[in-house]
Amino acid sequence: MQYGTDGMTYKGSGEYPILLLEFEIRQLSHQDFRISTLNGLPVVSTPAELDLLNKCQLTEAILTAADASGTAGVVVDMTGLVFMDCSAVGALVRAYRHLAEEGIELRIAATHPKARWFLALFGTDSELPLFRVFDTLPEAVTAPSVSAGRDDWARHRQAA
Repeated sequence: MQYGTDGMTYKGSGEYPILLLEFEIRQLSHQDFRISTLNGLPVVSTPAELDLLNKCQLTEAILTAADASGTAGVVVDMTGLVFMDCSAVGALVRAYRHLAEEGIELRIAATHPKARWFLALFGTDSELPLFRVFDTLPEAVTAPSVSAGRDDWARHRQAA
């Protein structure tokens, strides 16, 4: 991995030789969500803060990425996150519900401890996981799909 002298650029493959990541890291504004594609999956990069002020933009960015890609999954890159409140989790749950109706998996890459704690309540640590949370973006992009688990969840919800 190499970081540019400006402290803002990153080039390298990290620990994942099957991926070549080359992108620019910059601080996104509070309302700025970037949508890109990595390894064939749409990636929604979030600003440093997710809260009541930008929760609607979060849901909209995720749904836009899903509509534009036609893939079986969407990755939300929250690795630059420094603050998150419960309204952002609600936005992720709303996006999940829309994606689940279309059979699209929601994956999240998050490193911040508070974000991981919030997400664990609804993610893989819950009895009925809504989305999977990964430590890194490359992990989230290369992980195999868990569509069978979603089918089980849907059957459980219909039976309830």
